[in-house]
Amino acid sequence: MKSYQALGALLLYPGADVLAALDDIRFVLEHENVVPRSALPGVRDCIAGLAAADSWAACEAYVATFDRGRATALNLFEHVHGESRDRGQALVDLGAMYADAGLNFDARELPDYLPAYLEFVATQPADVAHDLIAEIGHILHKLGEALAERGSPYAYVIDALLATIGERLDVKPASTHPASTGAGVFEEVDAEWLDPPVTFGGCASSTPGAAQRVDFVRRGRPEQPASGNTP
Repeated sequence: MKSYQALGALLLYPGADVLAALDDIRFVLEHENVVPRSALPGVRDCIAGLAAADSWAACEAYVATFDRGRATALNLFEHVHGESRDRGQALVDLGAMYADAGLNFDARELPDYLPAYLEFVATQPADVAHDLIAEIGHILHKLGEALAERGSPYAYVIDALLATIGERLDVKPASTHPASTGAGVFEEVDAEWLDPPVTFGGCASSTPGAAQRVDFVRRGRPEQPASGNTP
């Protein structure tokens, strides 16, 4: 299931190592048949744009795209927990799930960093990988739509991820060049962050090395008892 790892690599900072691997990334995506054929043209455009772009421009565009505003953050729990205390425990749980699978990631990145999550997904059987992507499907939709609104070709990568579970983005990016930032439409604060928090939970798997189930369950606000009433 190297396709998930390949898509995750496209979402990494476009340093020399990533740019040098673009041909290998394209080969995996085109020959493993995990990403549906209908979703490949956009990813090819994104790869071609990265290959043709000035490296400094590509890096600048990446920072402007993913490090400015929460709507395009690549950390999954930014989209469900924000700055709440629940995020800390969710990160611990996710890190433990990786450790149970025998994976150790760069300590400089949090466990909910999407490329790290995709590298984990790539180690799982096809049915488990499908479920793990489905668990974050609502986050991928929000992220992909935000990228498309900014004219970012990285939206094609998110679209390809959604295509693996039979879903697609409704909006396509206006540009196919990674150095296009769509800077004129960045928002500092998004109303979506006012949504109720989402909790991350799971149960241990009985299969060694297999993933625990990842659940992102929306919970409503608890009702307050009426003043002066007793049971």
